[in-house]
Amino acid sequence: MTHIKMPLYDISTLQEGMKVWWSDPAGLTSNYNTIAKIYKEEDEDIEVDTMLLLSEPNGSEVECEAYEVTPVTSLTEKEIKKINKLIAKRGV
Repeated sequence: MTHIKMPLYDISTLQEGMKVWWSDPAGLTSNYNTIAKIYKEEDEDIEVDTMLLLSEPNGSEVECEAYEVTPVTSLTEKEIKKINKLIAKRGV
């Protein structure tokens, strides 16, 4: 049985072109990405298991479920720099 962590934001606010923080549920990687595509019909709502196509900073792409991302628009520049330093220390 797969356990889905419910996001702490309104998932319906996700949109193509949005910057997000992706956390791989397997714990293998996490990174800032851009939502390139949301796989849903025009009349459908975004659900926690809606598939997304993310564009990674290095140009590659990855597919994930909507619950795996967090919008970063609410983070300040200072918070982003702090996160980047933590990532660099962890070697992620």
